[in-house]
Amino acid sequence: MNTTQIGLFARLVPGLVLIFVMAFGTAQPAHATGIWTITGSMMQARADHTATLLQDGKVLVVGGTIGGGGTILDTAELYDPTTDIWTLTGSLTSGRYQHTATLLPNGKVLVAGGLTYNNGYLVLASTELYDPITGIWAPAGSMTTTRRFHTATLLPNGKALIFGGQDLSSFSPGAELYDPSTGSWSVTSASSHSFSDHTATLLQNGKFLVVGGAGDPYAELYDPATDIWTTTGSLTQGRFYYTATLLQNGQVLVTGGAHVFSGGFDSAELYDPVTGVWPPTGSMTLAHLHHTATLLPDGKVLVVGNGVEELYDPATGVWTATASLAEARHAHTATLLSNGQVLVTGGRSNLNNLTLASAELYGPNTPDGTNVQTQPIDTNGGTTPITLTFAQVTQSGDTSLTTSSSGPPPSVGFKLGNPATYYELSTTAVFSGPVTICINYTGISFSNESNLKLNHYVSGVWVDQTISLDTTNNIICASVTSLSPFAIFEAGNQFYGFFQPVDNLPTLNVVKAGSAIPVKFSLNGDQGLNIFAAGYPSSVLINCDTGAPQDVIEVTVTAGNSSLSYNAATDTYTYTWKTEKAWTGMCRQLVVRLNDGTDHMANFRFK
Repeated sequence: MNTTQIGLFARLVPGLVLIFVMAFGTAQPAHATGIWTITGSMMQARADHTATLLQDGKVLVVGGTIGGGGTILDTAELYDPTTDIWTLTGSLTSGRYQHTATLLPNGKVLVAGGLTYNNGYLVLASTELYDPITGIWAPAGSMTTTRRFHTATLLPNGKALIFGGQDLSSFSPGAELYDPSTGSWSVTSASSHSFSDHTATLLQNGKFLVVGGAGDPYAELYDPATDIWTTTGSLTQGRFYYTATLLQNGQVLVTGGAHVFSGGFDSAELYDPVTGVWPPTGSMTLAHLHHTATLLPDGKVLVVGNGVEELYDPATGVWTATASLAEARHAHTATLLSNGQVLVTGGRSNLNNLTLASAELYGPNTPDGTNVQTQPIDTNGGTTPITLTFAQVTQSGDTSLTTSSSGPPPSVGFKLGNPATYYELSTTAVFSGPVTICINYTGISFSNESNLKLNHYVSGVWVDQTISLDTTNNIICASVTSLSPFAIFEAGNQFYGFFQPVDNLPTLNVVKAGSAIPVKFSLNGDQGLNIFAAGYPSSVLINCDTGAPQDVIEVTVTAGNSSLSYNAATDTYTYTWKTEKAWTGMCRQLVVRLNDGTDHMANFRFK
């Protein structure tokens, strides 16, 4: 486990004070999609609070503490995702933390239990109802017993099931139901184990899974239809400060946490409600505790806290680091908003353990909107060499990039840079209109940057889509309407053979030794005079092929040495090759190697 800072936390479990070490991890390179953006800060710094998504799309944040219980808050505030603005709303009758908050079918929010301070710490049995229409809190009766570190789960019948927890020194017994239609409380049957600081998950079959807590591995199922508890498979590892998340496939993912006198866990476990057992799954990249785990619309799970944010893919059982929060934290909340983003609020800083007011939003790296710009992280290098600008995104999604050294070969007359680089782009976003692709090719060398073209592979063919080239900043851009492989090609010197008076292979050109021969050719435009590779053109001695066709060169020029010129009117290069008189009776091959690495030859017999 990679750790850079150690924090010490104490937690009361009945009859025992647990001291354990919490490891804060260093931020790791991001290799998955998704981005964090800073949004408006809360009016009040807070940790160990609750955050509830209301029916109108706003988020209600309630209570919490400053300084780990030094100050217990009675304030509440609302976050509006459409404006990124926080506003204060009505305050609780009693300040509290270690409480629960449940959205009821009627749109109100039930806050139950928790810890408060009134000439000493007190555990509450009282409950309150928040009315989002009036912004006012009203008493909702009292539970039969005081509770903190309990759970509250909305059942399919609209009732809220409050279960487990503890007071200051012992477990809180049993479970009870709140009926919002009558405003009344009733006691249910009791589980066989006592649970505190556990998790409670409503399964797809309507049953209620209670897991662990206080470091215990036990798990039980409650059936609201029969009011019966049954034991089920236990966790492999007892833990607390962990999370449990219902996956889209009906399984439950348990992540991280800690145990008595131990550091945090990087392990994760899956519960299968069909078999009642916990099959293994992949471990996280870092230990997490006092973190959050949020099911995203695409079925993946986002774990946030302790310095590294990561994603779990149920299809593969693999964890991947994603973009990190601007401010690492724990004891925060994470709320999935109606637009698919995740709102993280407050908590305590991993840097100095101070209570935070800041909030951040996590979402796809390609949100909906117009002129949406994104820079996907290369899965093979962790860099961001490409900027995409979508004219219109109608449904947000993630855009991904993978670079590689292999791909479809360039079209004739083009070549890759060094190192050879292909760019594979894809997106889950729904978009329309053009997409501007700009690639920073710093670190890739080319012979002549002015000849670069950004090509898009479409229907088995490379298509030049270049719209701009900035050789000063090493940026080339293209405009496309679809995503697929891209590559930067350098337009090679399109050599069409030698022109008269020189004949191409296999002809043996016959010429007087010591003469100057005008060797003419075209490269499809003016490529400048720096077209030859170093040390070229040159000639090498060859055997005279008596069977080869021969043609006498009748046109020579007067020259003291070899030289190169270009005629724009005829688009013709002329290399004046000054031969040696000593070559009389020899056959030699002229090798013209261009700066794109291609060789072009002609054979000569000197008389």
